[in-house]
Amino acid sequence: PQVPLMLLLETLRQPQMPPLADLLVQPASVALLAWLPATLLLWGLLRASRHWPDATDPAITAYRTTDLRLTLWGCLLALLLFLLGSLLSTGLLLEPPQGMERSNFILLQIRQALHLLFRYLSLAGGAALLWLWYLRHRAPLTDERAFTLAVRWCAVWAVVGYLPSIIDFWSTLLAALLRSLHSGVPFDIMPQMNALILSVLAALAIISWSVFLYRPRKARSLVLQLLPWCFLFIRMAVPLTQLPRP
Repeated sequence: PQVPLMLLLETLRQPQMPPLADLLVQPASVALLAWLPATLLLWGLLRASRHWPDATDPAITAYRTTDLRLTLWGCLLALLLFLLGSLLSTGLLLEPPQGMERSNFILLQIRQALHLLFRYLSLAGGAALLWLWYLRHRAPLTDERAFTLAVRWCAVWAVVGYLPSIIDFWSTLLAALLRSLHSGVPFDIMPQMNALILSVLAALAIISWSVFLYRPRKARSLVLQLLPWCFLFIRMAVPLTQLPRP
């Protein structure tokens, strides 16, 4: 919820306080109303997980469905709430731009929301990998097999999260380039330069996380764990940089 909370605080800092009705339909407000219960639900599930059967007990080889049913339904509900929050944070309740049909506007917002949600899943996977590094000397992660399985599971989420955005951007860019070559009109890359840099930095982060899929033991290295986050922090600063036209 930190993202919509920061946006909401930025709205409240405006010289003139917006009316309450306008404030409630702001993307930050409606997203916060969806994300806060999802966060509280996940916190409750984390506390409930302490009552699960002890996974370090060699006599336990599998969980019963009844042990995890409530947790799985809770996780699904939290995911749906996060999806709703991501959808509302794109401005779905706002009026579409002038000249744009409502149906096209809704489809565009849904597409952006799905990309946003997948990026959050990627960040969650990367954060889980860092948490595994922190717990690497605690049971059951001291067992190499358990550590390998946990690292690969988290690395999958970290890698796939940014893929939809990258594939969508590069396919759009390639289609524009092919249209330019077919029509004979020179293709100007400068308007897309910031988006191109963002895509490349996200790809570098994915490549860094994918190392843990093939070499899970590398996740014990803090330097390799922080490398993808360095690319993402640089990515956050790119939109603030105005690139001059040559």
